[in-house]
Amino acid sequence: MFKLREKGTCSEPANSQTRNIHWCQCPGSENVESTADFIHKLSITQKEPNETLYWLELLHATGFISKTEYESLYDDGLQIYAVITSSILSSKRKKN
Repeated sequence: MFKLREKGTCSEPANSQTRNIHWCQCPGSENVESTADFIHKLSITQKEPNETLYWLELLHATGFISKTEYESLYDDGLQIYAVITSSILSSKRKKN
């Protein structure tokens, strides 16, 4: 399991300020060969929340999950997408 850290420590919980969140102890991070490779892998990862959000919409539309469950999970998915997108943009800025 990975942990999120903010402003230099792994013990502080993540909050909505995604621009300050960094990954630490992320499984697979030792396999990244370059910044470009990291960005590429994050770009692939970015597709997963989009697919999950689609399925959540479908589950809600067909009545398999309640509105409350849908809204909670959908919000979580949007936040995950925002963290990944922010990481990609930050990495691209650092690369250049």
